[in-house]
Amino acid sequence: MMTKKDSFLGKFYQKITRFFSLKKNSSLMWGFFFLGGVGLVLWWISAPRDIVIGVVYSTNPSEQFMESKMLSAARAYADWYNETTRGREIRLVTATYLADPTVALGELKEQGALAVLGFPTSTSALEALPAAAHYKLPLISPSASSSLLSQEDDWFFRARSSTAEDARQMITLFGKVGITEIVLISYSGNPGYVMPLLWDLKKRGEPRIARELFDLSIMDLEPFVDENPFDAPQGVLVVGPPIYSLWVAQKARYLWPSSEIVLSAWSLVGVIPEKSGDFPLEFSILGGDVFFSFLVDPEHPFVRYWNSRFVPGVDIQVNNTYLAFTLLLEALKESDFTGGDTLRERLGEYRKLSGLAGEEVEIDRYGDAHGTYFLYRFGPGGYEEVVSQ
Repeated sequence: MMTKKDSFLGKFYQKITRFFSLKKNSSLMWGFFFLGGVGLVLWWISAPRDIVIGVVYSTNPSEQFMESKMLSAARAYADWYNETTRGREIRLVTATYLADPTVALGELKEQGALAVLGFPTSTSALEALPAAAHYKLPLISPSASSSLLSQEDDWFFRARSSTAEDARQMITLFGKVGITEIVLISYSGNPGYVMPLLWDLKKRGEPRIARELFDLSIMDLEPFVDENPFDAPQGVLVVGPPIYSLWVAQKARYLWPSSEIVLSAWSLVGVIPEKSGDFPLEFSILGGDVFFSFLVDPEHPFVRYWNSRFVPGVDIQVNNTYLAFTLLLEALKESDFTGGDTLRERLGEYRKLSGLAGEEVEIDRYGDAHGTYFLYRFGPGGYEEVVSQ
C-alpha cells in the first residue's frame, strides 16, 4: 500500500525522516568540529616555541664599552641563528639596570626568560648572584673571570677562564722572559676582577711585587724627579680596562724605558689588532690570552655573518659571547628547553666548546671555563709567541 504525501501518515513520515537527517548531519558537523579542535590543540602542543633568552646590561657609563659590544654580539647571534636554523627561534628580551640588577632580573623572569646573558665584569656578576638564586635564573657571563666565582654550585656560568688561571699564565710568562720583580699598576673600578687577580699573583710569591700603584697615580710621576730611569723595575704589569691600560703603559715606558711592559688580558679586550703588525703602541709589550682576532677563521659561518654587518671584526668579547650562546643552547636542548633547576644541572655538565679562532674551551661541572693560553709579545716586528729561553 502506497502512502500519499499529502496524507497524515505521509506528512508524519516526512517529518520523522527530516528530523533524523538533520540529527545525522548535525552529528557529522559536530564531529568535524571536535576533530578539528583536537587537531588544533595537538598542533599547538607540538609547534616549536621561541627560545626566550634574557639579556641584561648596565647603563653605567663606565661599563658601556664591554656592555655595548656584548649586546651587539648577542643580537647578531640571535639573528644569525634564526636565519640559519630550522625549528625553534631565539627571542631576546632585554632589561637594564644602573647599580642593583635585582629588578632587571625579575623583569626578565616575568617575560619568560629561561636564562640570562650578561654581567661581563666580575663585579657585576658577583652583585647579581643573590637575585639569580632567588629567581632561579641561570646567568651566563661572556667574560667575568673572578676566581671568587669559581667552583661554586650556584646559578653562575661563564665562557672565560678565571683570574687564578690568568695569574698562573702571567707568572709563567714572567719566568719565560726572566722577570723576577715587577711594579704593579692596577685600576680600582672593577674590584671583583682586580683584587682576586692580585691575590692570585701574590699567593705565588714570584715575581716579587716591589711596588703597587693604583688608578692614575703614575701620571704624576716624572723621570729624574720622582723616578730614576736607571733604577727601573724588570717588569711593569698593568691591570685595567683597555683605554686606561694603554695610557698607563705609555707613561710607564716614559718613566722606565728599559722595563718590560706586560698587559693583563682585560687590558686588551677589543684592542688586539686583526693584523699582527698593526698595534696601537709603538713599543713592545708582553701578554697572555686565549684569543687573537687575526687568528679567527674567516670562513666560519658566524664570522662571515658578523663581518658582513659590522666593523671592526670579531674580537674577544664577540668570541666570548658566541661561546656563551653555544654553551646555553647545548644545555637548553639537553633539558628539552626548560629552565630552572633542570637547565642549571645541564649547564654544569662537562663539555668542550670551540671558539671562532678554533680555540678549545672546557666547561667543568661548576660551569667554569678553562682555555689554553698563548703567551705573546707585540712589537715592531708584529706578533711573536713567547717561548722558553
